[in-house]
Amino acid sequence: MKASENSNGGIFYRWNHLGDRGYEAQIYNVKGATNMTGSIYNHASAKDFLAKNGQWFLMQIVCKGNDSLVLINGKPVAEYHETVERAGHISLQMHSRNSNIHFKDIRIKPL
Repeated sequence: MKASENSNGGIFYRWNHLGDRGYEAQIYNVKGATNMTGSIYNHASAKDFLAKNGQWFLMQIVCKGNDSLVLINGKPVAEYHETVERAGHISLQMHSRNSNIHFKDIRIKPL
């Protein structure tokens, strides 16, 4: 994916409905932000800032059982252990106006 400066969005996963949006792998290329790119929003902050504005980067979300792991460019940046295993949908989010997030080559595969 590629994000312009101050883009704010993410990839929701294990989403069930508006009242239960599951989890969000954050896309927010602001160094030092509480939930910068790669964070599992409000659950696990990214450890490293590996995405750069205007440059393509790879985001991978690995969910197996109760565990979620987010990788940026192949490096683990955030992980979260849920209390229950849950299913749900995947949704792409663009939260901020006057900015862009580009997604390409989206792949989903069972583990």
